[in-house]
Amino acid sequence: MITKIPKTKDVLENFTFEKNDKLQRETIANNFNRCFEGTEGNLILAINGEWGQGKSAFLHMWKNQLRFKEKEVIYLNLWEEDFYKEPFLSILNTFSNNFFDIKKDLISISKKILKHILEKKTGLNIDEFFDKSVYDEINNDKIKLKEILRKKIGERTDNFPLVVMIDELDRCNPLYAIEFLEVIKHFFDIDKIVFVLALDIQELEHSIKKVYGENLNTQRYLRKIIDVIYDLPNPSLELYFDHILQKYGDKYTDLSENGNVFRCCILKNAKNLRDIEKFFIRYNLSFKEKKNQRLQSLSFNENQKYFIRTYLLLLTQLNKELYSEIREKSLTKEKIKLFFEFLGIEKKNVPGDFIRAIFELLTWGKTPSLSNQTIKGEIETLGYNTSYIGETIGGISYDPKTDFLLIDFLQEID
Repeated sequence: MITKIPKTKDVLENFTFEKNDKLQRETIANNFNRCFEGTEGNLILAINGEWGQGKSAFLHMWKNQLRFKEKEVIYLNLWEEDFYKEPFLSILNTFSNNFFDIKKDLISISKKILKHILEKKTGLNIDEFFDKSVYDEINNDKIKLKEILRKKIGERTDNFPLVVMIDELDRCNPLYAIEFLEVIKHFFDIDKIVFVLALDIQELEHSIKKVYGENLNTQRYLRKIIDVIYDLPNPSLELYFDHILQKYGDKYTDLSENGNVFRCCILKNAKNLRDIEKFFIRYNLSFKEKKNQRLQSLSFNENQKYFIRTYLLLLTQLNKELYSEIREKSLTKEKIKLFFEFLGIEKKNVPGDFIRAIFELLTWGKTPSLSNQTIKGEIETLGYNTSYIGETIGGISYDPKTDFLLIDFLQEID
């Protein structure tokens, strides 16, 4: 889908602020770049944001900006790496793949460490097999490994640190996520390295409590590991919605023409960028020609079909409780109001065909708990123009074989 972050490497390398910065976040990256300039020590920076706030997109654009400026950047999607089940291996593999001239040394020295890790994971009592000298050897190997990296990074003449971007840490297995944090804090405390972690602090705190218990002061724990926590500003949902509609308007002609109705509805009910992205994906799928053929038997005009379909897309995604009211026919007078409040638009701006469409949804199929005339009267009491509903109301006859045809159709792509 056009709004998703592309996955292929060649496209990701062209995912830039210039082309893709819908949320105008380049300034944030530029400010951090100035802070990083001349860094001598090491730093762990957390970019904090809830799921769906665009952290991964920001990280990819920032990474490509730095590479364009010929700065050294390493990117690691940790969620894709936690099959290793050992954080040390994940980050060692990442450094090895980026520093080819010392890859052989890194792998060679890490073999004994790896042996120790594997034996630890098997649950064997290592003390029965090794004496203290082996532990000393392992610790010496870790020191050698650290010195190789320290020397490699120290040889850099750039006044800008090595930036290591870690994405999706909070989505990992809790134990893996915590061990990874402790590895980068204690093993990779090397000058001129900046770790940038994209995560949801609240989710990470849940992971920490799963490992160390509910009574742990997670904020104090994180302060010992993370040097700076930056809260990514809440994204402008309006800006994101309008950008998609403007840039890809030819794919959403109907939505563009009636955009104000659904724009208000989405912006009132969407919680994050992913909600908007998911709507456009499902909207695109629902209007495929092959699936459209299933809807031709419905006795609506084309405009009403469009309103019903799009309204249901929004209900099934953003308010499943209201959707179930239609599905289960457990309607009350009080709940009728909620169907119109869900729109988030002034009464005078609701198209007549849309009022008719909502009415038909509320009276569709099985005998509702309220009569059609009662529902129409309640809509009128709310201040909406019911002239489009007409005198012949409840236009769809009940057939058990085709009941909720449209709703079933939408569930196929949910």
